[in-house]
Amino acid sequence: MIREVALQFRDNLPPQAPAPKRVTRESRRSVPHFELARKAINEFIDIVGQGLTENREVTLRGFGRLMPRQYKPMKVRLPGARPDDDDALISVPVRLGVLFRPSPKLKKAIREHDENRRENDSGSGGA
Repeated sequence: MIREVALQFRDNLPPQAPAPKRVTRESRRSVPHFELARKAINEFIDIVGQGLTENREVTLRGFGRLMPRQYKPMKVRLPGARPDDDDALISVPVRLGVLFRPSPKLKKAIREHDENRRENDSGSGGA
């Protein structure tokens, strides 16, 4: 019985569908404004990077703030090491990082997205 259904299914298949169009790096570069967009993104990254290296806060309205931060030196223990193993202690020197604080507008948009997603997941979850 199963074999008969499988054979009927195979015989009723449409001819092979055309292969989906693949987007390659070269086809993206043929877009008229690709070069302009790439220059704008690179310039944006350079400006933000320069501001952070000069120890200045960078604010992107409606998105958030990027703030340079210096982390204190500390001693950490390797995970899984025995408590009496003194070689498992490693000292981490002073390091620089970036702290991101999202704007209230971005926080609100994220919360709304999460709520909508939870509602959609709970509505389609039962059988």
